[in-house]
Amino acid sequence: MLCLTSAALLFSACAGGAADDDSGVGRVTVSGSSLAQGDSLVLLAVGASMVSPLDTAVFDGSEASLSTNVGDLGLLLFIVKIQSGDYSDEGYPVILEPGKNIKMTLPSAKGEAAKFENSRSNELWYECQILGESTMEDMSPYAAAVGDPNEDPEVKKVAEAKLDSAYRAIMQNFASKIIDNAPSAFSDILLGMYANSFDDSTLTRIVDTLASADSQMPNFKLIKNALESKSKTSEGQKFIDFTMMSIDGKSVKLSDVVSTNKLTLVDFWASWCGPCRAEMPAVVRAYEDFKDKGLAIVGVSLDQDAKAWTDAVNKLGMKWIQVSDLKGWQSEAAQAYSVDAIPACVLIDSEGVIVARNLRGDELSVKIGELLK
Repeated sequence: MLCLTSAALLFSACAGGAADDDSGVGRVTVSGSSLAQGDSLVLLAVGASMVSPLDTAVFDGSEASLSTNVGDLGLLLFIVKIQSGDYSDEGYPVILEPGKNIKMTLPSAKGEAAKFENSRSNELWYECQILGESTMEDMSPYAAAVGDPNEDPEVKKVAEAKLDSAYRAIMQNFASKIIDNAPSAFSDILLGMYANSFDDSTLTRIVDTLASADSQMPNFKLIKNALESKSKTSEGQKFIDFTMMSIDGKSVKLSDVVSTNKLTLVDFWASWCGPCRAEMPAVVRAYEDFKDKGLAIVGVSLDQDAKAWTDAVNKLGMKWIQVSDLKGWQSEAAQAYSVDAIPACVLIDSEGVIVARNLRGDELSVKIGELLK
């Protein structure tokens, strides 16, 4: 699991209301036996504050129509929420597309899925939801075992393997759905939500497929640009230098560390990041095993609270160089290395060449050991 920057997952919000050019307006006509005449509905954008409705409508006994300007290919995932009546506060996801009027039938019972006409994207979206929910239900005993502090370590190990296998299977399924249905609103939204969950080869395959289909979808363009930026700090590239203040108030220049050590690990983390804290014992072990053999570590915190940063460093036993500009995701070092999820790391040799990225657990120590032979 990773802690993700919000920019990696949220869709850019568009202004509500109809535009003069109806080609950019997405509409959904809502009906269903769960609605009674006079029930009010609102349209909310996922990824926005979900506080101010983009549109409102009253069910007239037959249907209610909601719309908003999603812009030229500005595809978004929305929520149709019932504000009054027996099903008050029930919400249903819907993908709106420019120039399309989608027919949405709400279910007759709570907890069931809505049905759609004129929208393959929405049908696929609900298929993914059902797959995710059924997998979570199947995996719940294993998740409980992993979270139980009193569970036998061997049982936990088996449970973790089961969860990992299920997660990989879902991600492979989602990757196939993105490719098979590209370019489409569904593919773009799924890509935007799970891009950071795909391994590099899968993500590259997806982006290459969308590029060959001449996709102009917003999340595709965002991720394509991010991949191009990441390629500048991929394996085999020269490291990018930065200067940042250390935890004890001294200026630290990365190039000074690189030039005086055989290997330098730049480790991106934050005190508020659970997966980072879970990974830290492996980093501590690597440091203790190789610090006298030429390994240096520069920890780059994406914290914004100096006390939280300092407390975590002390509690986790991080005895290596620690720096931060306390800018969170806007950290200059994180920006330079296109870090959009943590924990993340970059391994640099004495020549200033990046030799590995994002190694975790035992893989990290094994790679360091190989390079320091």
